[in-house]
Amino acid sequence: MFGIEHYGLFILSSILLCLTPGVDTFYILGKTLSTRTWISPIISSLGITTGILLHTLCVSLGITLLVAQSLWLFQTIKILGACYLLYLGIQTWRQRHLLPTTNYKKIENHSLWKDFFQGVLVDFLNPKVALFFLAFLPQFVNPQYVESPWPILLLGWTFYGIGTLWLILVVSVSHFLGERFLKNPNYSRRMNSVCSLLYIFLGCGLLLEKE
Repeated sequence: MFGIEHYGLFILSSILLCLTPGVDTFYILGKTLSTRTWISPIISSLGITTGILLHTLCVSLGITLLVAQSLWLFQTIKILGACYLLYLGIQTWRQRHLLPTTNYKKIENHSLWKDFFQGVLVDFLNPKVALFFLAFLPQFVNPQYVESPWPILLLGWTFYGIGTLWLILVVSVSHFLGERFLKNPNYSRRMNSVCSLLYIFLGCGLLLEKE
């Protein structure tokens, strides 16, 4: 089908991969637990999965292969991604005394765009994700279609759909569990502190991760 082999196995593998916690899941989990509104983490989730589409596009165009072959470029992207996570951690720590937004109407449009682009950057600036897609997606492409970008793009869109549903599930469950505690200002401040440390930990982990 469209140059794709073992599509059912790809779907099953994608579901299992989404169930394995990674930077994206922890980022969305932290964002959800530190705010009362569900719209902000949902928009961030769409940003994360948009980053997946960008990775897919890069794989189909051969850009990811160039990154994998260039140690300097790979390290540069990794450092940028780690620094961005550290920046988010510091920003969250500085805002830990602010109470989460309680009213959707108070959320300004530019803040939602900020949530979206933060999600895009968190995913796209992780070179490990890029290398994963470079190694994972071609396994399900018929060798006769290896030079065509369409099988890779279709597989990427499939992973996008599965990843989006998974992150929405993460947001829904964590929002439901955390909402009863967020009414307590002390809990809100503690959760913001925990989330800031989580982002810093993820950033340091990415920075220190060996190839």
